[in-house]
Amino acid sequence: AERAARLEAERLEAERLRAQQLQDQQQAQMAEAKSRFMNQNVLFDFDSSELTGEAKDLLREKADWLQANPSETVMIEGHCDERGTTVYNLALGERRANAARTYLVDLGVSAHRLGTVSYGEEKPLDPSPTEDAYRINRRAQFVIR
Repeated sequence: AERAARLEAERLEAERLRAQQLQDQQQAQMAEAKSRFMNQNVLFDFDSSELTGEAKDLLREKADWLQANPSETVMIEGHCDERGTTVYNLALGERRANAARTYLVDLGVSAHRLGTVSYGEEKPLDPSPTEDAYRINRRAQFVIR
């Protein structure tokens, strides 16, 4: 009877450890998905607010994350490179943020969960006057509120 009780206790402890490992893996996956959501920007071509195929793929991933996390709300920031006037770039940044928002809404994300703001050229990821810097500065960036 003592041996049976000990074996049962060992079995229960092994089950508890497996359940804890599974929970830890799920939490790590959720944290990784949230990090990807926040750190992957939608990039745009020069002087454009049109979504590329790559941008649409990324927005589908973001929509999936938002559907899996229905309590989260997001601010979509529109950004530009330094070329163009301040006024023009603010308007272009707004069009970029709205293009991303519209696509997410079309994919089933509630519009009430998505805000937009344009920063134009004011918050570059890379202030260098190079094509590579310009490319990453033309973006829609996602901030969880």
